Amino acid sequence: MGSSNLSSRQIFDSFRGIWVKATPEEIVRQSVLRKMVHDLGYPRELIAVEKEIGELVPLSTTSAPQRRIDIVCFKKNLSSGLQPLILIECKDEPFTQKAIDQVIGYNAFIKAPFLSVVSREGEVIGHWDELQQSYRFRRGFPGYQELLECVTLAKS
Repeated sequence: MGSSNLSSRQIFDSFRGIWVKATPEEIVRQSVLRKMVHDLGYPRELIAVEKEIGELVPLSTTSAPQRRIDIVCFKKNLSSGLQPLILIECKDEPFTQKAIDQVIGYNAFIKAPFLSVVSREGEVIGHWDELQQSYRFRRGFPGYQELLECVTLAKS
C-alpha cells in the first residue's frame, strides 16, 4: 500500500490491486486504509474501496445516484451475511458541513450505523442519535472491535 511510483506520481492501491493517481485525496484514502488495517484491527477482507453506491445496495432499491463511496467496512452477520458498519468519505480539504452532508446523503442508501469524514487534519465519526433525531459527530476514529461492541449494545 505504501509503495509509490514517483516518476508517474502514482500510488499502488492494494485493495483495488491497481496503480492510481497520487492525488491529495488518494493519499488521505491510502493513509486511512493503512491505519484501519494495521492499527485499528479492521479486517482487510471486509473493506470495499471506491465502489459505486449501486454496487453496494440491493437491486430492489430505488435508483441510487451514480456516486462512488470512498470506503465502506462491513461486519459479518450470521443470518443476513455482510452488513455495512462504517461509511467513510476522504477529503483533502479541511472538514466542512458539505462533506458531512455528503456522507449522510450516501448513507441514506448504504444504511451503515457509523459515518466518518477523514481529512489530512484528522477524523470525525458520527452515528444516528435517536433522542435528537439527527447525526452526532465527534473527533476520532475507533477500532473495529469498538464499533462492533457499540452496535451490539445499541441492539440490546
